[in-house]
Amino acid sequence: MKYSLFVIFILICLIKVKAESIPLSLNSLPTIQLPFDTIKEIELAKERLKYEVRAKQVMIPLDAFSTDIDTFLAFEKINNLRSDVLSGKISFDSAIKMVINLSETDESDLGYFTEFEAFPYTDIAFNTNLGEISKVFRTSDGYHFLKVIDKRKNTRPTPEVKEI
Repeated sequence: MKYSLFVIFILICLIKVKAESIPLSLNSLPTIQLPFDTIKEIELAKERLKYEVRAKQVMIPLDAFSTDIDTFLAFEKINNLRSDVLSGKISFDSAIKMVINLSETDESDLGYFTEFEAFPYTDIAFNTNLGEISKVFRTSDGYHFLKVIDKRKNTRPTPEVKEI
């Protein structure tokens, strides 16, 4: 079973709080062995909390009532837009303007965010280099692709993550 980094982070914090509230010596506490993948994900999350990413998105909206044909057409449209942007036929901002009419509101600028703040965009944004276009991905809102506009050191206070 795969858990999100946020769930793992919360569980670790709860375990730490629980362990600190029990008046036992450290020798009497059981050792918790986390899987290697979980440890890597925690380290990745801690590293990502040091940075903020600003991204813009192109989104073809879908909802829970979208038919298979709607889904197929949205997927085809988003892939064509991404291909046109990558080939230079249209700019990223032109692609945004082409789909704003579909959703009626401009939700293209996601602003700055850190780990845990913009799920499900976080992994995609942090794995896309500055100025590059992400792969197409699906969320409950529809199909998207991102352009990373800026990456910088986190300017907001972040919670201190202590080792257990």
